[in-house]
Amino acid sequence: MFKFSLNPIRTAALSSSQHVVLHGNHISRSLVILSRTRTQQQERNFSSIYSLNMAGHNKWSKIKHQKAVTDVQKMKIYTKLSREIKTCVQLGGAGSDNLRLRLCLEKARKNNVPKHIVDGAIKSGLNEKDAHMEYNSYEGYGAGGVAFLVEALTENKNRTAQQVRTLFSHHKGQLGTSVQWCFEKKGVVNFTIPMAHSKMDSLYDSLFEKVSDIEGIEDLKLEPTENDMEKQFIEVSLYCPHEEVHNVKGSVEAAKTTIEKALNITITNITCEIGQVPTSFIEVTDPETAEHLQQLIDELNDHDDVQNVYHNAKFALPDEE
Repeated sequence: MFKFSLNPIRTAALSSSQHVVLHGNHISRSLVILSRTRTQQQERNFSSIYSLNMAGHNKWSKIKHQKAVTDVQKMKIYTKLSREIKTCVQLGGAGSDNLRLRLCLEKARKNNVPKHIVDGAIKSGLNEKDAHMEYNSYEGYGAGGVAFLVEALTENKNRTAQQVRTLFSHHKGQLGTSVQWCFEKKGVVNFTIPMAHSKMDSLYDSLFEKVSDIEGIEDLKLEPTENDMEKQFIEVSLYCPHEEVHNVKGSVEAAKTTIEKALNITITNITCEIGQVPTSFIEVTDPETAEHLQQLIDELNDHDDVQNVYHNAKFALPDEE
């Protein structure tokens, strides 16, 4: 039996919270370290197809199934990103002035999309001038009054809208109500640090001091995570105005060596993105509601046309008895 409660780990200068995500019949926890200022407003909650949650359970009996699932997830990501790259080229060309394409290529790099797939998508976009795909967004509420903003790339927006509406209905939600006011567009610069540097509080304070001088950075978050090789690391997210994200990324790249030497860390995989950050959160304390929400998130992410899913759910921490 679980008791749900919001249970802050540290309540002094640094605010932190524990999130719980339900996957079928098991629960996985992640410690999310937030910033000193505007923690409620600036907490990142990008639930997107491009973030693989690889949790290891019963290693030997499930490793084959895990590997198969990982390969399927990867191929879905590659397919979606290839299609998006092609559309970006069709709409704006393959030059560096195509900002949407630049961001899409950042996503491809972050997700280790093979070069031949990226090159093929660009070539296809240049050869086929007419874009048959279009971007569209869908807004609504999930179980418990949680706001959802869904971004899609589709060749038939009416079909996609109906399918997305059906997913919401199956999980006690409703599509069609405007929720854009619940979110704020932000730029995010991400990089990773090996988990060997795992004293989170001191690492946070040191990083905060080093990056606070970089113009444009508004906030900082650290999050322990795991890749598909079960290698643990820390993902660092730096928030900034969305129109400044490429400049901030360049500044971080320029400061990389200095930060590494000062903190004795190794920074890898510097990428940037633009996403929707909740301006407020809905606390989810009911297990049934949490399961409906997680199933909706998973099924939306699994939809072929859906590119990104944003929501403002804040899952409370269950205390095991």
